[in-house]
Amino acid sequence: LFDNKFTGTLPDLSSSPSTLAELYLNGNELTGNLEDLLATAPSSLETIDLSQNSRLQGSISTEIGRFTSLKSFNVSYCSLDGSLPGSSLGPLASVELLAVAGNELSNTIPSEIGKMQALRVLDLSRNAFSGDIPSEIRNLSSLASLDVSYNPFLSGNLNPIICDGGTIDITTAVADCADDFMTTVKCDCCTACCSPSYEQCFAA
Repeated sequence: LFDNKFTGTLPDLSSSPSTLAELYLNGNELTGNLEDLLATAPSSLETIDLSQNSRLQGSISTEIGRFTSLKSFNVSYCSLDGSLPGSSLGPLASVELLAVAGNELSNTIPSEIGKMQALRVLDLSRNAFSGDIPSEIRNLSSLASLDVSYNPFLSGNLNPIICDGGTIDITTAVADCADDFMTTVKCDCCTACCSPSYEQCFAA
């Protein structure tokens, strides 16, 4: 049901089949609260894609921990706030894609993300995360793509995390590492460095 510009509220999935594996509602104009869906959807879901529903509100609640078979979670470009529930995300050992770009998420990036061993794509860009980028990201041996750009309150040094050897063989890394007065992150191996002050990225 993706890319149809459907309107109205998120569907009630409480009576959906317990074997439901994929939920694609991205690219619509749905309203509602993400917490309600996470609390009632079948825990069998392996894919949840609600991205590009700009009127979808709420936060990523601890209920996400129910989805122990989850492989892909994409809520990019909605209107979510709150923080990432690290204690619930860490045990999700099958997640390969975690994309929350273009929301209003804040507070620190939880160190428990470093326990998500299957993670290949991590997109936290265009939010309001603050504090240092957790060094535990270096434990994500399968990580191929990392984007933490356009988080003007985020800081840290990615060099010892993804650049200086280790187990990560990353192909795409984007951060606020452009050489200007707004630079908050150091990254010598990033494929692109962004400047929040100029709203553009520069290829390395």
